[in-house]
Amino acid sequence: MKTSYYISLFIFTFLPLLINAQTEKSEELKFIDLYYENSNHERIKGLKKKDRIIYLIIETKNGIGKEVSIEMNEEDPDVIYKNRYITVGDSFNYIIKKDRDRLKFRVFNLKNKKHLRLKRKRNGTEKNTI
Repeated sequence: MKTSYYISLFIFTFLPLLINAQTEKSEELKFIDLYYENSNHERIKGLKKKDRIIYLIIETKNGIGKEVSIEMNEEDPDVIYKNRYITVGDSFNYIIKKDRDRLKFRVFNLKNKKHLRLKRKRNGTEKNTI
């Protein structure tokens, strides 16, 4: 029998995430910790101007191979994850690979042409040029 878990965790006061995981009862997924680190492997509680890359750390027990859905759902900072612009209300699925996973996010930068192109693509306003 499958059980659905919906866990809402607030990493920063402005950066909540919703995690949904379906697991078998015999190997129940347990979230140990969820937080962000900067490039120096330091836990952070808020973004600084110099933070261009942040890492979402997901620590679990019995999570390897389980799929979770991560949703940005407040006034989150916009990020780039795997060449995809992610903003409020967006979500993506992730399969847990290790008991302590580290997902790399690039903080959205208005001065970065690639970031702007990914945002336009997501919003459906990218111009098709030949």
